[in-house]
Amino acid sequence: MHYIWHLGVCMGIPTNYDRDIKILVIMSTVITFLYVIWVLVYLYFLAAGLLVLLGVFIVYNFYMGIMQICYICDMVERSQLDEKPRRTRKQDW
Repeated sequence: MHYIWHLGVCMGIPTNYDRDIKILVIMSTVITFLYVIWVLVYLYFLAAGLLVLLGVFIVYNFYMGIMQICYICDMVERSQLDEKPRRTRKQDW
């Protein structure tokens, strides 16, 4: 910061060192604060997106598990009933 002030003095720009330092400190604080807020918002949406994907994954696997159980139960029920294949008309002739 001191170097920037000296550069301004060498170029003939009228400066007030204390005021310029205060402005630089305020600007850097505001920029840092905005950057931190941006990072937190980014992380929040990243986490929310990952949670949504995790939820979809869990629901999908739960659904597929239920369908698998229904399929297995159906197969067991058919084997217990000992169903014979139905004849068609062509086989009856």
